[in-house]
Amino acid sequence: MSKIVILDGHPSQKSLSDTLALAAAKGAQNAGHEVKKFRISEMKFEPDLLNGHHVAQTLEADIVAFQEALVWADSLLLVHPLWWGGPPAKLKALFDRALLPDFAFRFLPGKAIPEKLLAGKSAHLILTSDSPAWYLKRLANGWVKTLNQQILGYCGFSKTKVTYIGPVRTMDEKARKKASQTASSLFK
Repeated sequence: MSKIVILDGHPSQKSLSDTLALAAAKGAQNAGHEVKKFRISEMKFEPDLLNGHHVAQTLEADIVAFQEALVWADSLLLVHPLWWGGPPAKLKALFDRALLPDFAFRFLPGKAIPEKLLAGKSAHLILTSDSPAWYLKRLANGWVKTLNQQILGYCGFSKTKVTYIGPVRTMDEKARKKASQTASSLFK
């Protein structure tokens, strides 16, 4: 069975993202997978990469735990809303702080493309929005492309599979239950 890291990227614990992340974790565990779950809302770290990559910055315990989980994992599931065409700021900050040179990738002398140190791992994204899912697929292409080419793909993850859920603001209980069922069946 697989080892899966699930990251709830919503800055509030009371969110649809949290509900979906919990459903995905339960479904994966029921299918026999090992799961480590993180909530961006509970993680404590300096959000800014203060000196770029020029000076090493002390890694907080939550950053180290997330890095260790990524090394351990076969697969990463991100669950978050799309705000202004991208992820919540603290989620982007986690990528800035955790996916560092010599951890997630390594620059090689004379090579334009770095060595991908997290190669062989898969990624899945549950992306929520107040836009309808069909519109979200078009709207989110920029963010999904960034994940695939400049963040996760740059570090070696395979192309991110995406599940679009929306519109969130008009979801009734039946639609929320269906979304939870979708999340719980991702790793069966």
